[in-house]
Amino acid sequence: MKQAKRILKISNDPWFGILEQRNTLDELASPNKKLMSRRTRTTLPIKPELLEPVVVPTKSIVKVTVKKKQQNKRYYDKVSKPLPSLVVGEHIRTKI
Repeated sequence: MKQAKRILKISNDPWFGILEQRNTLDELASPNKKLMSRRTRTTLPIKPELLEPVVVPTKSIVKVTVKKKQQNKRYYDKVSKPLPSLVVGEHIRTKI
């Protein structure tokens, strides 16, 4: 949601903002390239050869995704603490 709100705030036309976000590369390829095996046409000038379909291997996508999840877990585990165990009959406070 944070990223979507930022796109809507920055861009004049939200559809062009979303299009640019989908064409932006992450570690391996853009979301459009992963889904449709090609870049989509934008308002920025681009070589026609770059719009041709190029298949991104699924194994490499999975490999990068697993690596990213492991890295996120490692960062989370550095600062997290184990929760204390609960005892039967102990009072618990919750937000309503």
